[in-house]
Amino acid sequence: MGTVGSRLAYTVPSMAFVDVNFPGIADPTAGYFRKLAALGADGLHIDKCFPNALEYNPGVVELGRSPDAAPWQGALDLVARIDRECRAVKPDFAISFECNWDRLLSYGTATWWAGNMSTARKVFPELTETVGHYWPYDFFGINTAVREGWAVMLSPHKFNRGMGCEPWKRMSTYVAEAKRICDQYADTIFLGERLYGKGVLFGQAPLPGSIAWEAWRNPADGRQAVVFTNTARNALPVSLTGFEGGTTSGVKIITPFSEARRAALPADILIPGEQFALVVEDPDAASLSPGERESAPLSVQDPGGTPYAWDFESGSLGDWKGDPNWTVDNNSAGGWYAGWQGNGYAWSGHGGEAATGKLRSPVFPLDKDGVEVLAAGWADIQGRTWNRWNYITLHLEDGTELDRVYAPNTTTFTPLVLDGSGHRDQPVYIEAVDDAPEGTYSMLCLDTVRTVDLPETPGPEAFDANDYIHLENEMYSIEVARSNGVIARIHDKVGKLDLVLEPRLADNWTFALPIVGKEAWTNTEANRIQGKSQALTSHTLENNSLTLRWDGPLVSVFGIFYETAVEMTITLQGDQVVFEMTIDNETDLEIGEVYYPIIGGTNGLGAKAHQRRATVRTVPMSTGADTQRIYHTFANMTPFGELYPEQVYVYPHTLSMPWMHLYSPQLNRGVYLGAHDPVRRMKAVQLLQYPGIASNRADGNWPREEELGGMPAGVSLNVVHFAYQPAGERFTASPVVLRFHDGDASEAARFYGAWFKENFPRREGGNVPARIREVARTPFAELAAVAADAKTQGYDTLLLKDWKVGGQHNGIPDFRPDDGLGGRDGLAAAVQACHALGVRLLLMFNLQYADPDTEFYKVHTAGCVCTDRWGIPFTWDGTRRVGLNPGAPELRDLLTEQVRALGQHGVDGLFITGFFTDKIDFNPVPGMTADSVDWDGGMVTLERMHEAGKTSTPDFMLISDMVRDHLTTTVLPSAPVETLEPLFLRAMFP
Repeated sequence: MGTVGSRLAYTVPSMAFVDVNFPGIADPTAGYFRKLAALGADGLHIDKCFPNALEYNPGVVELGRSPDAAPWQGALDLVARIDRECRAVKPDFAISFECNWDRLLSYGTATWWAGNMSTARKVFPELTETVGHYWPYDFFGINTAVREGWAVMLSPHKFNRGMGCEPWKRMSTYVAEAKRICDQYADTIFLGERLYGKGVLFGQAPLPGSIAWEAWRNPADGRQAVVFTNTARNALPVSLTGFEGGTTSGVKIITPFSEARRAALPADILIPGEQFALVVEDPDAASLSPGERESAPLSVQDPGGTPYAWDFESGSLGDWKGDPNWTVDNNSAGGWYAGWQGNGYAWSGHGGEAATGKLRSPVFPLDKDGVEVLAAGWADIQGRTWNRWNYITLHLEDGTELDRVYAPNTTTFTPLVLDGSGHRDQPVYIEAVDDAPEGTYSMLCLDTVRTVDLPETPGPEAFDANDYIHLENEMYSIEVARSNGVIARIHDKVGKLDLVLEPRLADNWTFALPIVGKEAWTNTEANRIQGKSQALTSHTLENNSLTLRWDGPLVSVFGIFYETAVEMTITLQGDQVVFEMTIDNETDLEIGEVYYPIIGGTNGLGAKAHQRRATVRTVPMSTGADTQRIYHTFANMTPFGELYPEQVYVYPHTLSMPWMHLYSPQLNRGVYLGAHDPVRRMKAVQLLQYPGIASNRADGNWPREEELGGMPAGVSLNVVHFAYQPAGERFTASPVVLRFHDGDASEAARFYGAWFKENFPRREGGNVPARIREVARTPFAELAAVAADAKTQGYDTLLLKDWKVGGQHNGIPDFRPDDGLGGRDGLAAAVQACHALGVRLLLMFNLQYADPDTEFYKVHTAGCVCTDRWGIPFTWDGTRRVGLNPGAPELRDLLTEQVRALGQHGVDGLFITGFFTDKIDFNPVPGMTADSVDWDGGMVTLERMHEAGKTSTPDFMLISDMVRDHLTTTVLPSAPVETLEPLFLRAMFP
C-alpha cells in the first residue's frame, strides 16, 4: 500500500503522456506484450488509452504525421500491431481498453469502466462494459453486474490482495456461483440484446423499491429473459405476467445456490434477499398450469425482529394522524427513493418540499426495548450535518420524549432505532416531524415500523496484569500491551465507555523511511516501520505518565532492520489523555509520514449495538462540519493505493482545525482527538475501516457477524504527520490530546479554541467590514462614484477585484497599481475619495499560480517555486503555471515591500485569496521542513505583509474567506463573524 501523501499527489512524480508513434516506445511495448502472449497470457488490458488531442512534438512530422492525427493514429497503429503479433502466438489473445473511443472496438469490445460507453453500447450491442469490484462484502456489486451484463474486474482490496485472502472467501464462493449461472446463459444475458427496461409485463405497479430489473433477448432463438436484483434483506415477490412478443408462457427461474425451477406465466416470482434471480423463457415449462412450479417456492428470509406494526401497504395513513403534507407515496417524486419494503411509504412531500408538518402513530404498548423505523430523507442540505431538521421521536403517552433520531441523510431507506429502555409495556407513540422549510433536501419518509430487542453488546474482556501495563486516574483507565506497546484499552470511567472495542485491532504508531530512487518510478514511499510489529523494549510508569520505549534496530514491513528508536508517552492530565512521541533516526533515510497515536479497534460509543452504529463522526471542514455515521456506513474516500477503506482530511487544506470527534446522540457523550501542535505544519486525520466494506445495504455497509466469520472489524483513528525530515535528525511529533466529555462537537470546538487562543494570541488590526461590494476592473477615477452608490445601498467597503499590473490572473505576482487604470497616484486619490464618503477600499490579492515564461518570474521568483522531491514544480491543473512557495524568503521580501507601498497609498487592506499551495514543498527553505514551509512560512509572510501595511495605515487589515485557525491571528474573516461555520465560530469567536 502507499502513503497518504502519495494518494493526495504530494509525493508522486510528475508524469507525462508518451507518443507511441515513435519506434523507441512502440517497439519495446509490442515486444513485451508478445512475450506475455508466448507465456500463455489470455490477453491484456490497456489502461489510460486517451491520446492527447494534438501532438506538437516536431518529430512526428518526420514520421509523416500531422499534429491532429498523430496521437490517434499512432495509438491505433500500436494496438493493431499488438493484436496482430500476439494473435500470431496465441490466436485467442484478447484486449480490453480503458477508453470511450469507438475506433478501438475493432480490436476489443470490452471497455473499462461501466457507464463509460453506455450510449455507444446501444449502437454497438457487442460492446461489453467492465466494472471494478474492490470490497469483500459488496454482493450488490456482483448482482448489478449480472443484471446489467457487465464484465467484472475482481480487484480485492483495491488491487492489494487476492481472492484467497480470508475476508474474500465468502465473496469467492458467491462469484463462482454467479459466474456459473452467467456462463450457462451467456448467449442471452451477456452476449444477447439488452432491451433497456422494455419488454417485460408485470401484474403490479410499481415494483418494491428494492427491486431492479433488466430484460434481454437471445438474438439466435428470440428467447427473452429478465434479471431481477433485490437489495432488501428478505425475499420479495414480483408478479410477472409475461414478455412482450414472448415465444412461450413457460419460464425457468434460476437463483444462486438453488435448484432451477419451472413455472408458467403469469406467476409470482420470489426474488431472494440481497441476491438476483434470472427468469428465462423455457418452452418445456409451457405445459404447467399458470403459477405452477415443479418444486417448492423460495422461502422468505427474515432478518429478525417482530412482524411490522405498520407498513403503509394499504395505500393510506390508516390510523396515523398527519398534517396535510403527509401522504402515502410510491416514489412518484422523480424516483429518488430506494429500498422501501413493499409498494408504498409515508412521505412528507405532499404540497412540495418546503411543506412542513407532523405525522403521529396511534398509541401502542412497547413490548420490547426499542422501536425500529425504516426511514429516508435529509437532516440538512446535502447531508452536511446530522441534526439540523427532520426527525422521528418516541414518546410516552403523556408526551414525554424518550428518544430522537434524525433523517439518515440518504434517499435509501435505512433502519433507525428509537430506544425506549426502561419503559417496556408502557403506552407509547411515534412522531415523525418534517420541520425543514427549504425547497431542496427537506423531505422525510417513513416506512415499516416494529418493536425490537436492544441487547447489550459485550465489551472487552478483562486485561491480565501480566500481559498489560495499567495506567489510571479518576477519569480514565488505559491498558497497553507489554509485548509490543499497542493501546488495547481506553476506558472513560465517567461515561462508562470503551473506545477500543476490538482489542485484536489495537495499534500504536507507524512511520515511514522513504527510499528515494534516482528515477521517480523506483521510489518506495511506504517503507514503513509499524509499532505493533516491534518488541517493546522498556517502559516507565510514574505518577500519571507512562513512557514506552522501542529501541532499535526496528524492522520494516519489508523485513529490513533500521537504526531507529521510538519513544511514546501517555500522560493523564485531569480529563485529558496526552500523547507525545519522538523518533530517533540514525539511518541515511529521511523520515516520511508518521502515524500516531493509532487508536485501533473502535466500533462506536455505547453498550448497545444501535448506539454504536448511531455514533457520529465530525471533522471541522473549512466549508462546514462534515458529519457521518461511520459505524453504520463508512464512506471510502480513496479509490486506490490504500488497502482498507479510508477517510483522510488534511489540515490546513480541508480542515479548519486539526481534530476529529465521535459523539453518541443517545448518551450525549463524545470523545475528542486533536493535534495541539506548537508548530504550524501540515498534518491530517486518518480513519481506516477493517477488514473491508459491503454494499450500501439498508443496515449499512459494514460486514455482518456471519460474514466476518470470527474476523475482527473496526475503525482506526490517528493523526498523520508529513514529516519529511532530513536523515539523522530526531523527529518530535505534535502532542495529541484525547478527551471524553459530555456534549457534541461544539464542546470539542470550544475545547480546541481555548487551547489555541492561550497559545496563539490574536493580533489587533482593523474591524470586519459590515457589507462589501465587489467591483470588477474599473478605472480608479470612477471609484468615487461607485463608492457613493454603494454607500446609499448600505455598503461600507469596496473590494476592487482586478487592479494590478497586467490583470489579476496574468500569473505575475507584481502587485503594483496598473498605470492603465490610473497608477499609484490614481489609486491614492480614489482611496481619499472613498474615505471622504465613509467607505473603505480593499484590494484583491491573488498570489497563485505563476507563469514561468515571464521575465518577472525569472528575475524575482524563479527560486521560490513549490517543487516535488525531484525538483519538478507543482503546476496548476491543465496549465504550465507553477505554484509559488509563500514561505520563501525572497518572495516574502518582495510581497512585503509591495504591500508597504499599497499602505502608503492609503489602501485599507487586502482580500487574501489563492495564497497557499496546500502542498508538501521540497524546495528547501532554511530552518523549515517540507511540511511547514507552506503553512508556517506562509503565515510568517502574511504577518510581515500585515505589519508593512500598518506602517502607513494603522488600521490596515488583511481579510479572507479562508477559514483556518491560525489565520485568525493575523487575518480577519471577510464575512460577518456570526455567519461563520458554527464549529469554527465556537472555537475562534466564542
